[in-house]
Amino acid sequence: MANSSYPSTNAMGHEHKFKTTIHADGCHWYMTQGVCACRAAISVTHERDLANDVWSLVWAEPTSYELVNRDAHGRYCTPHVVERRCDRCDQLLQGASPRRTVVIVGADGKIESETTHAAT
Repeated sequence: MANSSYPSTNAMGHEHKFKTTIHADGCHWYMTQGVCACRAAISVTHERDLANDVWSLVWAEPTSYELVNRDAHGRYCTPHVVERRCDRCDQLLQGASPRRTVVIVGADGKIESETTHAAT
């Protein structure tokens, strides 16, 4: 998105040209935000395709670790550590379709456009 035009025109007929201000990565998503000279802002969030892209799995690190010393019946068992991932990571690992969300907010703080659809 750096210094690029995103297909968006506001109600005044102004075509936004967004400049990237930040990029962030999370366990199952990555996001880029930008701002236009008119002070409108854009946020584009992509979910990773964890089920079909093995390189994406590198990001799906556990959010917590739990020490387990009892089995499902409450009996003591050999202590071991269980990794816990976020719910959406688990859904994507099981084949859920990744999503792409684009939100454009005008300089007045009102949402000009918001779309969510399957990522391609």
